[in-house]
Amino acid sequence: MDFDPLTADYPSRNITLEDDEAAYNLNMKEIYVQEPTIAMGDGSQGDCNRLVVLCGTSASCLEETVVDGEAIGTITMPVLSYGSIRSDTVPSSRKGVSKVYRGMYSDIVICMETCPSQEQAVAWTECVMGVFKPSSVVVVGSTPGYQFKGEIDGSNGELLCSVRSSACVNSADAPELPLGNVLGGIEAALMLHCELQNIPAQGIIVIEIAQCPKYDLLCELGGALMSVLGQKSTLGREAKAVIKKSAARKYASSADLSVYT
Repeated sequence: MDFDPLTADYPSRNITLEDDEAAYNLNMKEIYVQEPTIAMGDGSQGDCNRLVVLCGTSASCLEETVVDGEAIGTITMPVLSYGSIRSDTVPSSRKGVSKVYRGMYSDIVICMETCPSQEQAVAWTECVMGVFKPSSVVVVGSTPGYQFKGEIDGSNGELLCSVRSSACVNSADAPELPLGNVLGGIEAALMLHCELQNIPAQGIIVIEIAQCPKYDLLCELGGALMSVLGQKSTLGREAKAVIKKSAARKYASSADLSVYT
């Protein structure tokens, strides 16, 4: 602790804490603006016609219904470090790594079971949109039920909502997100970027009121995505089986796994 010869005082504990906090926030700000590392196996970047982004576990259950073949690249965010606590304490298979695929109904599909932190969402979005330069974007994501403002009734399928940018003329096969609701994370960063850059963008949002979403809800989510992509909104038996198998694998640790078995 430094001694001030003019006042013969030592700095108070409050001043010391404020200085430490200011230095900490400055260091964290530098981490938040770090861009992800994009590694494409086939070198395909730029001038993407349509980009589909699947954000979170629920959306990633649809991965095998819209991708064409194996992953062609990865997007990796730098690890955040909060002093002695690091954000890479999750299992290695679920760190902030997004997989990049060729799509069956789009040029590129990005799938992330675990999304980057909300603080990193803008840096992730700016980098990805700058690399792939899509003409249109489709986002599938989620928002916690406790943050949702509006009536929630799972009995009639009112667990999906849609959002779209001003440049988008089409609407998804889901009711619009009611006024007063605010999205966060990657979903919000992508939609905001598209709004500011006048890019047509549609978002399909799952209102998650349970740890493990119902199988019927995931199929409804898949149907809404297919409708946005210009396909039949009614999923076939094979597509439903793929979603069910994927959900059982991704929610293997859930106490509600019985809904998929």
